[in-house]
Amino acid sequence: MKLKTALLAACASALLTLPAQASLNLTITSTVTFIAGTDPFGFGGSTWTFQFNSSQTNYVETLGIASVITDSASLTVSGATNPAYNGTFAIADTNTTNFASLPNSSGDLYVGLNAVGSAAAFTFGPAASVSGFFLLGTAQSNPGSTDLIELSDWQGASVSNTLDINGDVFVFGPGIVNAVPEPSTYAALAGLAVLGVVALRHRK
Repeated sequence: MKLKTALLAACASALLTLPAQASLNLTITSTVTFIAGTDPFGFGGSTWTFQFNSSQTNYVETLGIASVITDSASLTVSGATNPAYNGTFAIADTNTTNFASLPNSSGDLYVGLNAVGSAAAFTFGPAASVSGFFLLGTAQSNPGSTDLIELSDWQGASVSNTLDINGDVFVFGPGIVNAVPEPSTYAALAGLAVLGVVALRHRK
């Protein structure tokens, strides 16, 4: 019995000391509220989900802030009265390059669609252009510029801001950040659990 307990404790310890996930996936979902303009796209009352994916394991310094530079970003819209804008779109700048930077600084959480962390514009669908996009919230932690990226740095953070879409004004938020590791991380966790079970059976 003592051996079983020791083996389980060792497995639990290994799980807690795994290296940072090989990929960080951040999802932010919120209902968009129409404030002013004509809303020709029917975005008022629609639900927007931003998805950011990064292969970084450590933060990097961007404009003096510990940041995650994502490999890809997408926007999924549902509930727009204009069906042309319901669907999933790759977020791209004028050069159709996917980009996103998510600096995390003391007290503030900043999510901006720009490779260097400043507000930028992106286009999606037939003709919609969102300018000066960024979301602000309260950071879950204050990582250093070379620290390991932890899910807890982002999980549960609330962000919001206004959106300028072709001159119309909308409010996005509050959106809650959901941070998850890539599937390979779950595979690693499952592998450790299997090793623990196999070790216990060999001792019987």
